[in-house]
Amino acid sequence: MFELVLMEMVGEKLTSSPLQFGFKANSSCSRAIFTLRMLVKHFCSSGSALTLCALDISRAFDRVDVYGLLNDLMTRHFPKTFVCIMFNWLQNMWVQFDGGTVFP
Repeated sequence: MFELVLMEMVGEKLTSSPLQFGFKANSSCSRAIFTLRMLVKHFCSSGSALTLCALDISRAFDRVDVYGLLNDLMTRHFPKTFVCIMFNWLQNMWVQFDGGTVFP
């Protein structure tokens, strides 16, 4: 419920590139793969050379620079209340593994 209230508060400010496929409503990796296949087919059928670069970002979300994120929110003029809530939320996160070790 809390997250729904936050989304109501700032949802219109949360935008992303139309080229982003993941973590968006009505979008998925299969859409990205389809787009890639169509591009390769187009360039190969016209006899063009094609260079492809792949980047594995599977671990990109393991760590977040909390202060960088909060600074970005302030730069984008998010409400001060929202930024304070996020700061408190992120400062009080912790993870516990099966062995009982707690990491802040």
